[in-house]
Amino acid sequence: MTTIDTYPPVLAPDPTDEQLEDFVDEFCLEPCDERALLWIYLGADGLPVAPPVALAGSPVEPTRDGVEILALRIVEVAGWVDATSVLLVWQSTDESLSAACDDQRWAAAILAVIEPGDLTVHPPMRRTPSDVRPLLPVG
Repeated sequence: MTTIDTYPPVLAPDPTDEQLEDFVDEFCLEPCDERALLWIYLGADGLPVAPPVALAGSPVEPTRDGVEILALRIVEVAGWVDATSVLLVWQSTDESLSAACDDQRWAAAILAVIEPGDLTVHPPMRRTPSDVRPLLPVG
């Protein structure tokens, strides 16, 4: 089977970290060539319900206004596309610990203010050219 035959991948209900890693690795066909935040919206069957939203050019340090707007938009768009869950993926070409910490601050800030209602927010992930791993928020 080719990638096209099995695309898009399906995310299992209540996924493990390994299942999240595999999903992100299989879903993101484009090279990891810029710093961006991806929002992947999924339906109850675990299939993506819309193309991912990619946001590039955000500042290294999260701002209160920026975080609040992002959290609001994540939930708002989920309603438009009838998503039951969302997966946030920080993508970066920078594999350094300091870059991972920058992404952790963003994840923690968004998770602290998001009001998802019935929307499930999966644990955030971090994608680099060499790896996909859970992004453990710092607090």
